[in-house]
Amino acid sequence: MRTGAPWLAQSEPTADDLHWQVAIGACATRNGVAEEILYRGYPIERVQELTGYKWLAFLISVLAFTLAHLSSWEAAQLIVVGFGAVILALLYLWRRDLICNMVAHFLVDLVGFVAAGAQHA
Repeated sequence: MRTGAPWLAQSEPTADDLHWQVAIGACATRNGVAEEILYRGYPIERVQELTGYKWLAFLISVLAFTLAHLSSWEAAQLIVVGFGAVILALLYLWRRDLICNMVAHFLVDLVGFVAAGAQHA
């Protein structure tokens, strides 16, 4: 019996299954690290430093992240991306802990990628 998640299969995973696991793990890691630096850590700190306005830093971070996903997502999916951008920006403003944001972003992407893979299996 096959499930959407290869590592939940009752049989031994194949090389393709292992490649898929490594690929989604690598992609989720890259997204978690790079996007948190580019869309939360750097812009929030710089905009707030330059303007003195935390709300403007928050707004620019959310808009930049959401618009960066415009070319690869449909409108309905952008609502989810925008909501995630709000949550991650609020988390960063609350904790000022980029590693915490990276881990949260990684976990969200990992769950999303696995769920998407399960739907297409």
